[in-house]
Order: sequence, then C-alpha cells, then structure tokens
Amino acid sequence: MHETEQRPLAHLSDAEVRAQLEAHGRHPGQSRAAQSDALADMFERAARALPFFEHQVGNGNPADAAYHRVAQPAASRTVIDLSTFVAEGVVNNAIYGVADRPAGTATPLVARDVIREYSVAAKLGASILVAHPRDRAVPVQAGDKGSGLMGFYEDPSLLRNVHPAGFALTADGSSAASSASPWSETTFSWPACPTYSFSTKLTRAQSRNPGYGEEFRRDLVTAVLFGLGELADQLLFAAINAATPPTWSAGAAASKHLRKADLSAAIGTGGFGASFLADGQLVAGGGIPAEYSAQTAPTLVGAFGTAAVALWPELTIIAERLNTTGDLNVVCFANMQAVLGDSSKFWSIAA
Repeated sequence: MHETEQRPLAHLSDAEVRAQLEAHGRHPGQSRAAQSDALADMFERAARALPFFEHQVGNGNPADAAYHRVAQPAASRTVIDLSTFVAEGVVNNAIYGVADRPAGTATPLVARDVIREYSVAAKLGASILVAHPRDRAVPVQAGDKGSGLMGFYEDPSLLRNVHPAGFALTADGSSAASSASPWSETTFSWPACPTYSFSTKLTRAQSRNPGYGEEFRRDLVTAVLFGLGELADQLLFAAINAATPPTWSAGAAASKHLRKADLSAAIGTGGFGASFLADGQLVAGGGIPAEYSAQTAPTLVGAFGTAAVALWPELTIIAERLNTTGDLNVVCFANMQAVLGDSSKFWSIAA
C-alpha cells in the first residue's frame, strides 16, 4: 500500500511558498547569520548563579576534606560585539513596539550604523570611530630591562582636520615665509576612554507579565542601542559647549573657509533660532539645515564633519540575581568619548 505523499504547506500555492522561503531565507550579501539569544542564556545563568564559590581544603584524603565558601555576586555576564551583532525581528505577534520589523527578518547592526541611526550628531556629519582592539599580550624583547615580562599595546589615535594652505606673494629673489602646519589635530587613546553605564531592575512579578520574555530582551537591546546614540550626542555637544563657541554669524563661517554644504545645526531644548522653510524643512540661523536634540540647550551651528565620536565596540551586559525570589538587576557598560577636531568651526545661538 502506498500512502499519498503530501507537499509541505499544501494550503499555499507554489508562488506563495517561494515567497515565504525568500522572505525568511538569507539574502545575497547577508554574510552573517543571526546570533543566538545571548541575553536569554545570560538571564538563565543568573537565575541559577550561586552567591558563593566553594573551595576545598585538605590533604587529599576525602575524610579530612574541609570546604570553605567564598562570597561572590550571583551574577552572569555577556559581551555583545556591536560590529557583528544581528538583531532579530518580531518574536511575538501579540506584543507590539514602535520599532518592530517584519517577522522573519534580521538586520545586521554594525557599530557605526547603530550610532548613525540614533545619533543626531552623526546625522549632522560627525564621524563614528570604532576601536579595533589590540589587547593581545606580547613578550618584551630580549635585552630590554623588562626582558621576560609580558606587555600590552596602547594605541594613541589622531583626528586631523586639513585646512587650505595659505599662499602669499613672494618677490623675486626672496625666500618663502614659513607658515604653521595647515591642519588642526587632536590625539586620544582607548585606555583613557571613560566608561558609562545603565542599570534597570526586572522583578519576578514582571517576568510573569506579557512582554517580559523574549520581547523584554529584544526591547532592552533596542533601548541600549538608542541610548548609545543619545550618549554620543551628549558627549559631543558637551565638548562643543565647553569650548564656549561664539555667537553664530555667516561671516564667521566664511572666514573658516566653510561652504554651505559643510554647515548643519542641532536645535537644543531652548529652541533658539529654529524655523521652517516653505517646503517644511527645519532650519536654524536663517537657513542652516537642522535637527532637534535633547542633549544641548543652546542651538549649535558648525561643521560637524570635523568632529567625531570614538566608540569601543564591546557592550558588556551583566545580570545579577538580587534575592531568592528571582529579581534581577541588569547593568550595561559601554565606552565612548567625543573627539573635537577643531572647536573654532562651531558657533551657538542662545537667544
């Protein structure tokens, strides 16, 4: 007896099956597969973590063995590499979010794209500099005073803005006048990059509510990435304001050899200088393309392409069990710094 062989998804036509396979499969150019849910594994380990480490002391005879407990946090830790991270799509059709993507899709999120998506400064032209960790220990060369020891790299970095070289009339038989180097530069290093953190609590009661399973982990990562973009704005705009930029004027921009396309503006919480053109475009200072930002009070106008935000690509997330009922404290750590290449190319509107 031969049973009738049925085709999978028989209720769909061949064209509909093909469309589903294309929607849920890997697309050309998508070189990375979605990562496993690292946060789910971390929360699971944290829920079972012990608040002590048991150490056995004895002479090798099990009968004489003694055990000592050394206190330690009941926590679990994971590191997300923003340069290879892949965010999942919608995981539950009953839970809705304003940033949901179609189910079955995966969006690669490299570190630069994460900041550019959520950072006003990046949209205005600021560069995103991502570290390439060189944390491998190397032996000190023989013959040095520290021969036999292990050392680590420290990579100082440089941000340089090149200016036009100033040519001057030189009479026949005269020597050319010496000029300063036609650029401004700023150095920074990764070991000196400060650490910033975010912490939130997940109670056992919350974990039983809708939206606090896989959706909570997805939305937590989305919120953290959003926060990284806001942090980039906070650091860069604070550095610009700390340099006490002068009041905006078109003549000042012209004196810095800037073109119209070089200029943009961040309209702060004071709303100074903001207006709309007839076509609905938001501008500041009489026509400079602008974006709103909550990370500055005065409106900042300048060549944001001369500035940068330096980001360490590793995002560390720690979940710590707070008590026997299962409440968790989630802490995220990130390293970022603003690099202001030429503060003379920024101005403010504060009235």
